[in-house]
Amino acid sequence: MAGAKTRLQRLVLRTGGVFPLRPLFRLYYRLAAGLFIRATRARFPAVSDIFVRRGQTEEGWVPGASDVDLGVIARLPSAAEDAAFVKAFWAHYARWKRLFPILGEAQIVAEDEASRLRGLAGVRFREYGRAARQTGWRARWDCLGEALFSCLHLLEQTYFEAASAPAGPDFGIKIAKGYLDVLRYGEGCVRADGTAVSRQRLASGLRGDGANAALERPFLMTRPQAAGLCALALRTLERSCALFVQDARERLEPGTAAPGSTSWELPAEDDPFMLWHGRLKVLDEPGYPKIHGIYYDSVFRWIVVADVNDDRSLLKLFSKLEAWPKENGVFRAPAWILPPAAFQALLWTPHLGTPFFHRCLSASLNQWGVAGRKRSRFPLDSWGQRAQWRMKAGDFLPPPPELLRYGAQSCAGSLALSLRLFGLEGWAGDNIYRLCLLYSRLLSLNLYFTTGQARDPDDLEALLAATATCCPELFARIKAPLLDALQSPPQDWNARPAAQCFYGHFPSYRLLMGEILAKLPGVTSS
Repeated sequence: MAGAKTRLQRLVLRTGGVFPLRPLFRLYYRLAAGLFIRATRARFPAVSDIFVRRGQTEEGWVPGASDVDLGVIARLPSAAEDAAFVKAFWAHYARWKRLFPILGEAQIVAEDEASRLRGLAGVRFREYGRAARQTGWRARWDCLGEALFSCLHLLEQTYFEAASAPAGPDFGIKIAKGYLDVLRYGEGCVRADGTAVSRQRLASGLRGDGANAALERPFLMTRPQAAGLCALALRTLERSCALFVQDARERLEPGTAAPGSTSWELPAEDDPFMLWHGRLKVLDEPGYPKIHGIYYDSVFRWIVVADVNDDRSLLKLFSKLEAWPKENGVFRAPAWILPPAAFQALLWTPHLGTPFFHRCLSASLNQWGVAGRKRSRFPLDSWGQRAQWRMKAGDFLPPPPELLRYGAQSCAGSLALSLRLFGLEGWAGDNIYRLCLLYSRLLSLNLYFTTGQARDPDDLEALLAATATCCPELFARIKAPLLDALQSPPQDWNARPAAQCFYGHFPSYRLLMGEILAKLPGVTSS
């Protein structure tokens, strides 16, 4: 399927400039979307709405560079009906995707969830109904989140995904789109009204010299040109984030909020930590940018906080980090590189699956300059180990209360949009640990909306105890499957397909998701 899609993309992109063909390619996209939507409505009476979203709805979309992303709203009154619908839908979707490889991501939400999402602010939530556009400070925060999301995706496209295999035919277009999104949303997050211009308008005002020259012919963009745009995007984002953070400190005082106070222990005999700690010391050698700190999120992602003002040293860091996953399995994926102000802003947004990320930073480091998470009594929980190097909780501010509320609401909405994707075979890969982490994300959000207190989202033992105290009826309903998951050795989860594990725990996920959404403010009618 991937090979067919690549060949189709290459054909469309190479010939799409020919006038008679471009309208035909657009017609093909519309035909594929229309036939799938019609067939889905006929196959599933529970579907109340299905529509095209994201790139296809934007002005100037390019055939071959944009998938057909879909939104599905369905009447799913019970967990059993929900699970049955999701299983049947993904089987139906797989058959149609073989016929039309241009079908992209499909998001499934229940009708009651869609009505809640319409009460949230956000670029991605507006696709689900009549939510009012936000203005002022809330819109600026929204733009900040989009700028960070675009930057993280741009990093992966530039020096991770493109380096692991031959670049796809749409490589340059993806880089150009991501770069323009970083710039336009970064500019929007510092504007008083929080507005972001369109990609076309921004591109028309850029000077075609230096790194920007690659935008003139994105079909022919090389990897070095993409790296140059990525470096420029990082510097632009750093300036935008610094201005936003400074304004937030002045206008939204943190009040009683305090830095995370998690105390971690790192035994000297913990070889995996010592292994990566030794590798990180390499970055102190001449030629690399200044490294302010490094954080490992316990799943697969490393975040390197570094200066980005020098292209030569930054590109050297890119090359070094690319190689690490191939050299040792401790590094499951190349790192995200972020400058300090952008990392500070990242702590205030939900892009790592939780708006309480600042609570995961340790208050102190040991004699090696490292903090690592202490072992949990639960096998699966202890399998994923957090660690950080050089930076402490006190080096970064927690979000002001108002921004924390925005982040929690946005994270809840994002989880609702992505929750059922785990039921798609192969979507979660073999990393079943991520499915267990869904519990911690959902538990921490529910406790925040219940008590108003932010907790370390990965301290599952503390989350369980707090849920048992604050929500005893809820805890009684999810206790058995949750503890079964936590007490299972990781290899038992990995021995089963990801989708099978997901459906086994779906009733608990859905129950927690419903509790969270019921507490969100600003609900609108369907």
